[in-house]
Order: sequence, then structure tokens, then C-alpha cells
Amino acid sequence: MMSGQLSTHFSIIEPDTPKAREAAMKLAFSDLKLGAHITYHVEMDGNGKPHVHASDKTHIGYSLSKAHLKPRKIAVQAIRLGEDVGVDIEYWPKQAADAAFLETISSKADHRALELLRCTGHDAGVALWVIKEAALKFTGKVMVDPREVIVTPKGNSCFLVTSNFAQLQTEVSVLILNTIAEPDLVFILGLAQLSADNQPDDFRKLPFLRAFGWDLAYYSGC
Repeated sequence: MMSGQLSTHFSIIEPDTPKAREAAMKLAFSDLKLGAHITYHVEMDGNGKPHVHASDKTHIGYSLSKAHLKPRKIAVQAIRLGEDVGVDIEYWPKQAADAAFLETISSKADHRALELLRCTGHDAGVALWVIKEAALKFTGKVMVDPREVIVTPKGNSCFLVTSNFAQLQTEVSVLILNTIAEPDLVFILGLAQLSADNQPDDFRKLPFLRAFGWDLAYYSGC
């Protein structure tokens, strides 16, 4: 389990178990200076979005995503005080996008984002899905048709995600996660917040990543 003291507290959990998730959450609250006297519990709303309720009524943005690819069981967790947050992670295969899958998640307005994502040599459909899913988790409206959600490049690692249907406008930063021992085992991660400007300059400065055998970097475009 790895974590860092950031504006948004971010943890990579492996192996993913209930006990490991609980430990990661306790560490996050400690790093975010949430008092030891404050108790909390997690419950799901009607849309399947987890919410953390603190005894002192502090608003806590919380999001969890799993990527279980045998034999690895990985989860990522994001926690932010005072604002909502959304995170999604998927294994990112090195192949062309599945045309049938892409048709079920993309709109014509996504073409600029897809052009940018295709030049990576990895599956552009998976990347587009991660960006949209992180944004929908941010709003809690995870049942929205992804074709109603529009992704527009804002920078190499940042995408603006909007939807009139879901009353959505947020920014998603895209990060690439891979193991040092298995460089071809690549995961793509989307982190959605109100503004990507609030995110740390460089996750790679966090020394715990390489110590646990991981490398994490912002997606750098073409």
C-alpha cells in the first residue's frame, strides 16, 4: 500500500483487500490532518457512489476503483477534504481499440481526444472509458450513457469532460501506472476534480512509488 500527502490524497493498494482499504483510509485521514477524535463511516448512495461521513460533518470527497488482473489485485483510492473527487483505473493493453466497444462509449465530439489517445499505441477506447468513468464518479451519476459525455483535450495530461445531460463539467488528469519489474504491465488512471490545477505537479517526486516497485507519471500525449 502506498500513499502520499497531496492536495488530494492518493493511494495505490496492492493486494486489494478490505483490511488494506481501511488501513489506506486511516493513513489518508492522518496525512490530511483529520483529527484522531473524528470517526467516519462509508455508505453507498442510490447511484452506487461511496460516501464517507465524518462525525464532525467535514465534507470528504472519496472515490475507489479496482483493476483485478490475475494474479494482481490492485485498487486506487482518492480522498479530498472539502471537494468531491473521482478516480478510475483499468489495465491498458497495447492494441487498437475494439470498434464495437468504442461505438458504445464515444460521441462524434470525442474525435480530438481519440486522435490524441490513439497515438500512444495503446487501446484508445479503454483510455476514453477511464476518463469518462472518472468524471461520472466525480458527479455520482455513474449510470449515464457515456455517449452523452464529451471529452476534449485541454493539455497533454488533462481533459475537459462535459455533459449537458448529466450537468457535468470537470477536469480529468490522466496518469500511467506500471510496475518496474514488468514494464509491459501498464494501467491507465483518471483522476477527476473540480480543477486539475489543484493537482500535484509531479507524482513521481513521491519516493514511496519506486520503493514499492511502481512508476507513475502523467500521460504526456504524442
